Amino acid sequence: MAHGLPDYYRGVDIAYQALSELINRPKYGAAQSVRGSTACGPNNTKTLFTVSGKGIIYGGVLYYYPTSSQYNGRFIYKIDGQTIVDEWAWVLNNFGIKDPLCHPMVVLLFDNVNFDYCFGLAYGYTFESSFSMQYQETNGGAFVLYHRIAFALI
Repeated sequence: MAHGLPDYYRGVDIAYQALSELINRPKYGAAQSVRGSTACGPNNTKTLFTVSGKGIIYGGVLYYYPTSSQYNGRFIYKIDGQTIVDEWAWVLNNFGIKDPLCHPMVVLLFDNVNFDYCFGLAYGYTFESSFSMQYQETNGGAFVLYHRIAFALI
């Protein structure tokens, strides 16, 4: 049987409470964004963006300007210098990776008729030093890749 004052009359008292787990998370700063466009030439690798610091990723999108078929390029997504995604765009689509809770990068739009392609970055990933995205063009064409990424730094 419970005794003493109900919890809403006082703050959490670690000595009094029987807690199985206490989570202490860093306080993140205000939301920020990085956005831009990168011209991707034939058969080369470009860095789309790099963010340095410690923080959390709120999400983002990467989309192609409608152009000829570019669906077989490769995304290289790194957090703290570790590659967490190294995947061809068409593979993400063929395996139906559309849930941000199961993969750090998801397919939002994949239209081979109108050549519209859009990919998303999952939310909630934290980073200690940096995160970045590269794109390797393997189709032999030139096009523009746009990005908008939201994050917060500590």
